[in-house]
Amino acid sequence: MTGTTATRAIALLGHGSRRTDGNDGIHALAERLRVASGLPVTVGFIELAGPTAAEALDAAVTAARERGPRASLGGGAIEVVALPAVLLAAAHAKNDVPMAVARARLRHPDVRFVSARPLGVHPTLLGALSDRLDAALPPDVARDRTAVLLVGRGSSDPDANADLHKIARLFAERRGLLDVATAYIGVTTPDPEAGLAALLLKRPRAVVVLPWLLYPGVLMAKLRARFAELAAMHSRVAITVAEPVGTHPAIEAVILERAEEAVAGTGGMACDACKYRAPLQGFAQDVGGVQALRKARAHLEMPVAENAPVHGHAPPVRHVLVCVNRDCADRGSVATLSALRRELRARGLERAVRTTRVMCLGRCGEGPAVVVYPEGVWYRRVGEADATELCTSHLAGGSPVGRLIDHLLG
Repeated sequence: MTGTTATRAIALLGHGSRRTDGNDGIHALAERLRVASGLPVTVGFIELAGPTAAEALDAAVTAARERGPRASLGGGAIEVVALPAVLLAAAHAKNDVPMAVARARLRHPDVRFVSARPLGVHPTLLGALSDRLDAALPPDVARDRTAVLLVGRGSSDPDANADLHKIARLFAERRGLLDVATAYIGVTTPDPEAGLAALLLKRPRAVVVLPWLLYPGVLMAKLRARFAELAAMHSRVAITVAEPVGTHPAIEAVILERAEEAVAGTGGMACDACKYRAPLQGFAQDVGGVQALRKARAHLEMPVAENAPVHGHAPPVRHVLVCVNRDCADRGSVATLSALRRELRARGLERAVRTTRVMCLGRCGEGPAVVVYPEGVWYRRVGEADATELCTSHLAGGSPVGRLIDHLLG
């Protein structure tokens, strides 16, 4: 990185994986960044593994100070660049990393912290995808008989999911491929099986799966296993899974470019389709990002020990589904959900009882519809005023509220 007027260090902040090889990928990337930039690079994880993001930011401050002021650095000011090691801008990049940086500023008021944006939609990454395709494409299959399935992690943020579609569209242009489709491993649709089924209708001779993943962790292992099963079911089509884009050697150039943008103040993320800023249909209740910020704070307060074999968050005792589709929303379900969450927070139960908004429970005209598991109790016409009784009687006490019950499973 050129033109620095401060002693600078980089904190590379990854998602974290239960698999050590996934975390090893971030450490290997950090080593490549050290070589490419000539700067100290520390590593931290948002969840699932240690050291934590906070520890990585603190270590970056220490590393920058130990590096020492130089004659050309204007008095030895300290500057730390927080780099989110994520491919697309979702909650980790929009909330977890900025919150970690905000806390670091309080701990180190004399240090300048800047947050970089994720790798995102970048022409260098399109070139990396092309290399992955070339390496995985069977040599005896022409491109016009080859279909590509671009598979991402999947997010509750429609902005991040839309970016994957944009990448697929850019990648499809003028490459002579039969078709290019997208799929997601979790959270949203289509899933990889549905994505493959759509491509098989085109009658390809080969399907190349391009994982839009940063490193070979748990998701990559599951993806390979699942497509090995699918390949056995469709033996007339050559189905191959490429290496993840994040292990491509060009990745560090993009990351360092994002760091330069952050330092220069020119690398802000687009906000037009951000669910925390724009009232998108079906996501209007997320404007302001209150729930996402609470989740980010939980990540900071619940660090996971290094090499932890399981997820660091305690599993919930109950799971509450609240329909926020149009009919239920018109009947007040968003207010019902907010009231339930307030009551759970007031009782200290927000981690023991998980609340999830869903798009349709098939009970239109009888909402707001609410379902509580593991008991399998379906409620109807649950208004905001019913939240206290529902929390006190059922969610905290284990006794369903009879007057609101619509159906019992089992």
